[in-house]
Amino acid sequence: MSKEEASNFLDWQINKYERFDVINDMVPLAIELLEDSTFVGHCHIGVIDELKETEVAYGISKQHRGNGYATEVAVTLTNWAIETFNLPYVVATISVDNTPSLKVIEKAGFINNGMKELKNYCDEKIAFNYFRFYKDDFNKSNES
Repeated sequence: MSKEEASNFLDWQINKYERFDVINDMVPLAIELLEDSTFVGHCHIGVIDELKETEVAYGISKQHRGNGYATEVAVTLTNWAIETFNLPYVVATISVDNTPSLKVIEKAGFINNGMKELKNYCDEKIAFNYFRFYKDDFNKSNES
């Protein structure tokens, strides 16, 4: 992102704190290391306006990638949203060229449901892989 795009993105996230609603809006959060509170990325759980479905998303800084943080975030936020808000499923949309994130979301137990054309953070329509994690899968994982 350019500095202007990043600034707009942060302003957009900050405005979301007022509602803290994953069904009608979104909840943005920072990702920090437990041992020393080092900021390693951001994430959110909340509705995708175009789909009217609750999505989990994450971004990890380059120096902290490959440590399983994105997978941990995807699993934790998804399970929290399903349990707390009694959602039937949570979605993830991953751009077709983001192979690392595709691996993360599959490792988190999401199922690929094809492609969707959605707007990106620059308001451009692009193709995304569309994944879902169903409540039944969450219940099965908690029975083990």
